[in-house]
Amino acid sequence: MSKHSLQVSGSWQLGLTYSLITMLSWASLPLALEISLHYTDAWSLTWFRMLLAAVMLLTWRLFSSTKPINTLRQQSNGNRILLILAALLLTGNYVFFLLGLRDTSPANSQVLIQVAPVLMALGGMVFFRERYNRWQWLGFIILLFGLAVFFREQLLSIGHSGHYLRGIGFMLLAAISWAAYALLQKRLMGQLKAMQIMLFIYICSALVLLPTVDFASFVGLSVSAWLWLAFCGLNTLVAYGAFGEAMQHWEASRVSAIISVTPLGTIAVLSLATLFVPGLIEPETLNAVSITAAVVVVCGSMLTSLTGKRRRAAIGQPASIESPLHENASTEADRQQH
Repeated sequence: MSKHSLQVSGSWQLGLTYSLITMLSWASLPLALEISLHYTDAWSLTWFRMLLAAVMLLTWRLFSSTKPINTLRQQSNGNRILLILAALLLTGNYVFFLLGLRDTSPANSQVLIQVAPVLMALGGMVFFRERYNRWQWLGFIILLFGLAVFFREQLLSIGHSGHYLRGIGFMLLAAISWAAYALLQKRLMGQLKAMQIMLFIYICSALVLLPTVDFASFVGLSVSAWLWLAFCGLNTLVAYGAFGEAMQHWEASRVSAIISVTPLGTIAVLSLATLFVPGLIEPETLNAVSITAAVVVVCGSMLTSLTGKRRRAAIGQPASIESPLHENASTEADRQQH
């Protein structure tokens, strides 16, 4: 079984630049998703994102001279089943995230989805015999403490709203489904490259979601509505393209540390949107304690990332960490969201 390794170039300037592009892409995605949900439902929006990603990756594949290491036809029945299961899990992640976003808020969603890489790391310990050192366990505890304080404060501020609690439940389901998907992808990485896996997943997901699509919701949309939908579809490809480049130029732990700041980036994007485009989105109800707790979550995530073994891939948002346009990037699925 072949393994892919990543030799970084050592250019920290490029690594930092691409890491920031990735973080800003993920930070702005919840805003675009929430606006897009005004035009269509979670199922239809997920189908559109999957379809657009499948078309773009398939187009790239047709014009790319890169040969796959193995084809899907060469895979065992067991691997085919794992691929289908991975597609269903990632589809669930996308849909549950949108349902949770609908009932909570962009900032809440980005903070809570930090549970996903933690669950994946715990799964790695169980299924791949990975280990945390004492500093990583400390970061893990700090992250959980920050999450507890953040959502306690939000519940006190908003009240025990049924919608909010339901949104938290959907976000937890999104985190669980992504963690399971990431572990399956890591299992498949020895025989298939990330681009092959993601192309199969996007096509499979678009087909599975087809019966749920409300095509009438796409009729008569304004130009601005289509631009928001297109942004949601393109955002993931841009983010992971930049992520793949960052992984080629910088250590995974450094990249992961920058990406860990995504929740704070989302809060900043929302604040700027509220300031410069009033009425675009409902303002976040974050007080000083909530913001401090979000910072604690980020610090815990960064501590976990920076004190781990550098040979490990970065823990990230909900999707493949390999650039879809650079198949020689890292092929492990270790680090976020969408």
